[in-house]
Amino acid sequence: MRSFKRFIPYRDRPLCFIDIEGTGTNPNIHEVTEIGIHHSKKGGFCIQIQPEHISNAEPEALKISRYNAADWIDAKPLRFCWEKVLPFIENSTIIGHNIHGYDIPMLRGNLDRLGISHDDLFRDTIDTMSLARAFLVPIGLNMIGMKSCMKFIGEEYSGAHNAYEDTLFAEKLYNFIMDNLKWHGKLDGKAIQESLF
Repeated sequence: MRSFKRFIPYRDRPLCFIDIEGTGTNPNIHEVTEIGIHHSKKGGFCIQIQPEHISNAEPEALKISRYNAADWIDAKPLRFCWEKVLPFIENSTIIGHNIHGYDIPMLRGNLDRLGISHDDLFRDTIDTMSLARAFLVPIGLNMIGMKSCMKFIGEEYSGAHNAYEDTLFAEKLYNFIMDNLKWHGKLDGKAIQESLF
């Protein structure tokens, strides 16, 4: 029987922005090469992961992620790096751009192959791409990639596909949407929450 940890109310969970780079798009065979994390309370970091089967990589993915063996000479295997990543993301609301389409499936696939449990890690997630589609497209956004989103909200987009930099862009996008929703501030959220808990 599956056991769950003590439930932490969503309002009490810190935000953890995450972005990964990898050797391709197939979670069953491709590997994570970089993880960027920006935590609302703990700070952030970027960690390089040493792929074990680089021969399976898609050349275009390596080009996009700027992976090269020389720059990854000090990178460690995912099993080793996960010990640093886990304390940052557990018990958090995990947020990222296209995390439901790429980051989380890739992490799940990599962790499954290593036999590392992740049952409760990805239960509370927000995809800023979905938020952009829901709230920015109706007011004029045409493309929902990060570059287009940043241009739309008036932010300069540089450092694309550096995992840590992309977490900061995701945070800017998330904050912009949260701060500018038409209904933002019109509901007494505190009173509603107190009635529920």
